[in-house]
Order: sequence, then structure tokens, then C-alpha cells
Amino acid sequence: MKLNKTDYILIGIITLLAIGLFFVIRKGDAEELAVEQQNTKESYALVSEKSTFFTVESCANRYILNLSKKNVDNLMKIVDNQYLNNNNLNKSNLIKNLGELDDLYSFNARKMYYSKNGSITKYYIYGLLKKEFINEYDGGSDYYLIVNIDNKKNLFSVEPYDGKYFKEAL
Repeated sequence: MKLNKTDYILIGIITLLAIGLFFVIRKGDAEELAVEQQNTKESYALVSEKSTFFTVESCANRYILNLSKKNVDNLMKIVDNQYLNNNNLNKSNLIKNLGELDDLYSFNARKMYYSKNGSITKYYIYGLLKKEFINEYDGGSDYYLIVNIDNKKNLFSVEPYDGKYFKEAL
């Protein structure tokens, strides 16, 4: 079988189309991978709305108040269920593992970031844990918390936090 000039041109066009199609598919896969990586990467934004800031701080203070008063029943409702399960916490070991507070304390949020994932907004909070005194001043110590707010169900939960995001990224 002898190929003529038109056969060579036809084979060349088919080869170029196959190579072009290959690169289009690879480019689409690379773009899809980049979008997928961007979507799975958690992004954080500074909370600038004052009403949100103080609402989340109020949730943190409710947690600190119950921890100060050693109110285990309320803490079991406030502490995030996933955190409780991951750390094998129950009523008998909850206070010990959360960090027992020896007196009444309050929490003053200083900086707060958030990330959204569906209906859940996760707030990373840095603040000062201050001991309550009468006629005395306590400068406070650094304290970090995560407050999760489910915007559909209007519920919140709190997780103790080591402050890794604030210490490394900021």
C-alpha cells in the first residue's frame, strides 16, 4: 500500500488533533486540581464587625464562666462534641482536662479570625483570661479558644485551643 500526499496530510492533521486534545485535557485536569486545592485550603479573615465580635466573645465568656464555676453539666453542652469524643472526655474527667480555674475569671477577646465551611463558622479567638477581683487589677494571661457557630441552627460550641494559628501565622 502506497501513501500519497493527501494521506500524509490527513495523518499529520489527525496527529496534531490528538496532541492538541491531549494538552487540552491535561490543562483542564491541572485547573480542576488547582480549584480543588483552593477550595480545600481553609482561609481566614479578620472579624471586623463589632456585633459579631462581641457575640462570639459572649459565647467564650459563657464557657469560661461555666469552667470557673465547675459546672460540668453546662460544659458538656457547650464544649464541641467532636472535641469531647476525640479526647475521650466525660463528666468525670472534663474539668481536669479543660484546665481547672481556681476562681472566677472573665475572658476579654483581643483579636478574632473566622473561616466558613457551609453553615458552620469557626472563630479563632485570642484574648486575655482575667481573674475577677474586687478593687484590684489583673493584667490577664494569653488565652485562646475556638467558637463554632452553626448559622442554620443558631447553636454554638467551644473548643479549647493552643493558639497555633495566632503564634505561627500572625
